[in-house]
Amino acid sequence: MSINIVKLINGETLLTEVAHEDETHLHIIDPVQITIQNRQGAAPVCICTIWVPLTKKVNLLHLKQSTVLVKTEVDEDMIEYYNNCLEAVRESMTEDGGGSFFTSTRASNKEESLTANEITELLQKLKITNQSTNLPVANTAIH
Repeated sequence: MSINIVKLINGETLLTEVAHEDETHLHIIDPVQITIQNRQGAAPVCICTIWVPLTKKVNLLHLKQSTVLVKTEVDEDMIEYYNNCLEAVRESMTEDGGGSFFTSTRASNKEESLTANEITELLQKLKITNQSTNLPVANTAIH
């Protein structure tokens, strides 16, 4: 397994562990989306967000090769950055209420897929969280 940057045909850039690759699919684990933001008078900033955030366990996804524009392995600095991103996210999800959307009743359920009611409940929690922080929502994306 290796850490790769994967550029998708829709323009998204992922930093992810590639578990397996064949002619039709690219199997990835814990993908994070990389966004570069330019700041006036300062160096650009690399922002890392979980690409598919609503899974509980291993975030294993299967991409069709036809959706992949470019894939390349990264150097040690990017591997360290990727691991730090994942560690920060995992820590925030385990702190008392620090971002985990899953309830204790969900933890006992072995299924990873969410029901329509659970998704509605999660979206409501997102809305409440966003209103409580008074953050703008114009550029908010949920994958």
